Amino acid sequence: MFPVSDQSQSIIDCLVTEMTDLKIILQLGHSIANIEQEASGWQLEFKDLEPQKFDAVIVATGGSPKLKGFDWLSRLGHSIVSPIPSLFTFNMPSEPIKELMGLVVENARVKITDTKIHTQGPLLITHWGMSGPAILKASSFGARELSKRDYNFEIQINWVDETNTELLFEQLQKFSQMHPQKGIGNQKAFPLPNRLWNFLLEKAAIPTDRKWIEVGKKKFRQLAALLTQDRYQVEGKTTFKEEFVTCGGVDLSEIDLKTMQSKKRSNLYFAGEVIDVDAVTGGYNFQAAWSGGYVAGKLG
Repeated sequence: MFPVSDQSQSIIDCLVTEMTDLKIILQLGHSIANIEQEASGWQLEFKDLEPQKFDAVIVATGGSPKLKGFDWLSRLGHSIVSPIPSLFTFNMPSEPIKELMGLVVENARVKITDTKIHTQGPLLITHWGMSGPAILKASSFGARELSKRDYNFEIQINWVDETNTELLFEQLQKFSQMHPQKGIGNQKAFPLPNRLWNFLLEKAAIPTDRKWIEVGKKKFRQLAALLTQDRYQVEGKTTFKEEFVTCGGVDLSEIDLKTMQSKKRSNLYFAGEVIDVDAVTGGYNFQAAWSGGYVAGKLG
C-alpha cells in the first residue's frame, strides 16, 4: 500500500516521472468554471484560460465534505449520495480514561453498542478520547449509523482479546494463588500497560496496594467483566476537522465499474473519492483511487 520510503513524495515523484516519460502535459492552478458535453466530446471552461475541448474527461477531484461540492455533477444528471465523515476519532469529554493519553493497547476489540459493528486492532488513548486503527475502522464501518446518532453513542472495549469472562475469572483466581502476597497493582495478570491495569483496578474499586490474596471472587468477576466489556460514552467525533476521508459521492449504480465510465454521460469517467466509495485505514483508499484511475485511464 505504501512505498518503501514511507514518504508521500515518493508517490508524487513516481507519477511525475511517468507523466514526463509519456509526454503528458500537467496544468496546475487552473480552476474549471463549467463542463459541457458536446457531440464530439467535452468542453471545459476555465476561469483563467480559453475553453478547451477533450475527447474524454476523468473526474478525480476527491470527495467533498458538503453536498454543494457535487452540484456540478448533479447538473450532469448524476445522483449524489450525501457525503458524511468517515475515519474519525472518538471524543470522550466525560471519560477519565483521557488521563492515560499516549497509551497504546496493541490488540483491543471495539464494539459499538446496539449495532453489529465490531473491530479489532491497536487502540490509542488521546487527550480527547480514543483513536488508532481499531477506532478508525469502527468509525468507517459505522459512518452513516453514527451520523444518524449525532455522534453520541456507547462503545464497549475488550482489552485482552478474550471473550470468555468465565475463563478470565478462573485465570485471575489462579494468578492470585500463584502470587498471593504480591501487590495487585504491581503484579499484572495480563500483558497490559501498567497505567491501564491500575486504571481498571481503580474502576473496579480494587485498591492498587491490595495483595492478590485479599481480593475476593466478587471483585475478580467485576475485573473480568471490565477487561472484556469495558464501556465508554462517546460524545462527538474529532472536533478540529481532522477527518481525512468522507463517504458519499456519485452513486455507484450510475458508474460502470468495469470501465469507471458514467452510465449517464458517455466519455465521462470517475476515480477516487468523488464516487461513493471509502475504505478503512491502511492505504486502502489510496489503492481504490489508484486502481480506479488505472481502469478509467484505459478509457473503456
